[in-house]
Amino acid sequence: MALAANVSRGFRAPTLFELYVSGVHGGVAAIQQGNPDLEEETSINTDISLRWATGDSRFKLTGYRNVIDDYIFTRDTGNMMNGLPVFVFDQGKAQLTGVELSVNHQVTDWLAVNAAAEAVNGELRGSGDELPLLPADNVRAGVVLDQPRLGALDQPYLTADVRYVASKDAAPGEPFSQFDGAPFGTASTSSYTRVDIGGGFALDVQGRVVNLDLAVTNLFDEDYRDFLDTYKGYALSPGRDIRLTLRSAFGGE
Repeated sequence: MALAANVSRGFRAPTLFELYVSGVHGGVAAIQQGNPDLEEETSINTDISLRWATGDSRFKLTGYRNVIDDYIFTRDTGNMMNGLPVFVFDQGKAQLTGVELSVNHQVTDWLAVNAAAEAVNGELRGSGDELPLLPADNVRAGVVLDQPRLGALDQPYLTADVRYVASKDAAPGEPFSQFDGAPFGTASTSSYTRVDIGGGFALDVQGRVVNLDLAVTNLFDEDYRDFLDTYKGYALSPGRDIRLTLRSAFGGE
């Protein structure tokens, strides 16, 4: 068992985009205006974590708090120009607090289970407004079945993961926030559950090792919009995705 704590200092200069952009940003359907008076961001992050491990299990719990001065963000001015909202880059004092949890356990020599969860909250100090573009709270659980060898197959494995993502409301002035009032798309997102599976093996083909892997993302073709998806104002997040990969090394012994 171990208890760890860290304190770190951060720095970020404003980008050229944040300083000087001026015009329509088609990706967010808004007019964005830079601010040449932006100062650099500085931050102090503190975190503490508890780690526990045995021969079969791993556990980690981490909590953190990040205080940011001159945090750069986009703000909705409330004005419209040519039918589009006008966003400007602004600064303020911000605070991020969050917690992360991960658990892994080897049940048998061929079965392992794992789980993880994370939650984060961010706000502008003073106003209490939520910070834009923070990930939604989520929890994930998965299983892994693998063997060193099964018949003619080397390192065969199967995986399954279930992820639940909570609903989340867009922060004031957040890019895409105008879509909450539009007849299509959205800025705030509903909760969803997604299932991913995969599997594969290695095979010796006339002295050459060939790896075959299959991954299926969003197995049940769930309709959803991820909160950080930059296309959520226009379209759903990707549906079922099936990928079959064949790999083999050439040359060498």
